[in-house]
Amino acid sequence: MIVEFSGDFLQQLRGFYYAAVSGSMVKAAKMMNRSQSSVSRLVHQLELSLEVMLFYRKRDGVKLTSEGSKIFNMAVRVFEQLSLIRAESGNDPESPSGPVSIIAGTLLFRRFINPLLPELYELYPGLELDLREGIGVNRTFSEIENYCVDFAFMVKSNFPSEMSFQPMFSTSMALIVPKKMKIRLDNPISWEELATLPYVALPQELAMGRYLSEYIKNGVTLRNIHMGSTQLLQLAIVQAGYGVAIADSVAAKLYLDDPESVDLYPLDHLLPKRIFGIVMRKDGYLTPQAQAALNFFKQRAETL
Repeated sequence: MIVEFSGDFLQQLRGFYYAAVSGSMVKAAKMMNRSQSSVSRLVHQLELSLEVMLFYRKRDGVKLTSEGSKIFNMAVRVFEQLSLIRAESGNDPESPSGPVSIIAGTLLFRRFINPLLPELYELYPGLELDLREGIGVNRTFSEIENYCVDFAFMVKSNFPSEMSFQPMFSTSMALIVPKKMKIRLDNPISWEELATLPYVALPQELAMGRYLSEYIKNGVTLRNIHMGSTQLLQLAIVQAGYGVAIADSVAAKLYLDDPESVDLYPLDHLLPKRIFGIVMRKDGYLTPQAQAALNFFKQRAETL
């Protein structure tokens, strides 16, 4: 027998969902185009109905309780099923249409995604792509965890246990040295030699910064003299002759204005290849249009 639910119950779930995702009743109210008091009332009514405390209330926002986390995951599944009803009603399986949200870093957008967009739109003209570039590793995890995006393109790393990774292609690492610095290095270069060089670093929240922190040999400390907020800025500093960088060899070709102004020293003997792939929740639901876009990119990656 199906339990009767009022429309108010679904609105209460919506208020709860947006408060959980944003961590704030104020932000949830803006996302729902409601007043803060009405969202707070929705959440309070849901708590009374379920007889549980969903949030810890703090001056700077709200945080899910353990019971709230369980109910959040169940609520998301409810909304996924409602999305499935909407997506599959009247959606042609041969030509799916509708919104698809994807996150990727700048390198992936330039090298892989952007060149394929004309072909993707030709196959599925009804797609409404929401492409988000370079928002950082931790925020990407949060967006995936909270079902705010369909999937993301990322470098293989230590992902949270609730996420899956499907590899697509890999790239090699290299030391980028400006010729104007006139540095003579052994080839292959050693960790000890790397530690003596003036290094242009990247912040930890970027995928490359995270990658290097995982694989740099224990006991080796790079001599960071500059910080680039992006790989593009990092390699611009290197090309200007103010330091060296460890970078994806493909990124070097894309970002350097004058590739002949630098020397590339392969680091395959020190660092593993960067494996790029698709990240999504293990139990995540994909709309027909998101699945079509995912399959398209996976098939094109096989030709690289």
